[in-house]
Amino acid sequence: MSLNHLLGRSSWRRPPRRSGSSVYLPLAAGTLCLIFICGIATAATLDAKSMQSSDERVRKAREECEDGVDAADAGRWEEAEFRWLKAVAIDPNSACALNNLAVRHEREGEFDEAGEAYRRALESAEGDMRSVALTNWDNFLGGQLADRELEDATKAGEFSGEIPPIGLTVTTYEITVSVPLAEGRYLADFERVLVGNFIISANDTGMDLNDLAVRYFRRRIVQRTFYQTVDLLEEPFNPQDRDPIHNADMWVARAAAVEADVIFTGRVGVTTSDESRLVTERIKTPSGEVTEVARFREMTGYHLSMDFYLLNGEDGSILIDVTGLEGEREFAADEGVSAGDAVVETLEELLPQVVDAVTPARREQTRLLVY
Repeated sequence: MSLNHLLGRSSWRRPPRRSGSSVYLPLAAGTLCLIFICGIATAATLDAKSMQSSDERVRKAREECEDGVDAADAGRWEEAEFRWLKAVAIDPNSACALNNLAVRHEREGEFDEAGEAYRRALESAEGDMRSVALTNWDNFLGGQLADRELEDATKAGEFSGEIPPIGLTVTTYEITVSVPLAEGRYLADFERVLVGNFIISANDTGMDLNDLAVRYFRRRIVQRTFYQTVDLLEEPFNPQDRDPIHNADMWVARAAAVEADVIFTGRVGVTTSDESRLVTERIKTPSGEVTEVARFREMTGYHLSMDFYLLNGEDGSILIDVTGLEGEREFAADEGVSAGDAVVETLEELLPQVVDAVTPARREQTRLLVY
């Protein structure tokens, strides 16, 4: 049985071909044109959505910047940091968030992180935002770099020294940060000080002057600075070591033994003198009147000399050296002041200079946060 019979003798026939042309060409061309037009429309739509998405990210990042500044203004700096980090996560090129994060790092003494954040801010900042970032960067470099380092940064193009004026296209909020001066910056990261031992250059008091000096400076450094202190009184200098101060290997080993970042040591000498001389004193008479009287008294004078050094615990190199410090105090023999107390009182004369030297020099500066 034929196929036509099975299909009910269908009368369907293929249409005849026309030589030299095809009825399908206009239809195909139209279809391709439609696809092309749709493709353009789709690409335009995607591009518009991409632009809209990019604008949305910038807007959201800016809102986080604003919220962060509000938090900082209220003293909630941890929240402020969270907001600015979130802004960078939304828009990695958010110059306002990077600038504000840099200020936050400076405020916390995290100067390496601050420098990196400022550099990233300057890479993406434009217009007035760039002026703000440059202003902060200029002050940051001035506080962090010594003159030679600042000169090198200028030659490398990291700093031009020319800051364009800030207009009205950004809103700023001033805060104050405390930054170490260039000459004190090396001490900013240290936390633990090994005190002593000291070389005794002179001593006619009959006391253990090294022990007294080490204990005195341990106590005073802790009281007057942010450092922790340790000592190695049980390990005196090797008597065969002619120059312990410059024995870098010894100091590195001692610092490692007590996990110290920096070492405070030097030379200390005390000499005394006795004399009987006329002194003037103020006394109160039985009638209540205050008057001055003169009399001879036996006086003991204490003269203290000191050179001290701050050494880097990692390599024993000298960070700071202050030489030629001198202090003098005088005590009446009949006052019963012990030699130890007299030396301590004389050391007090030198303490301000010592504390100034071992504490990183700092100054207050203004930084600009950006809304």
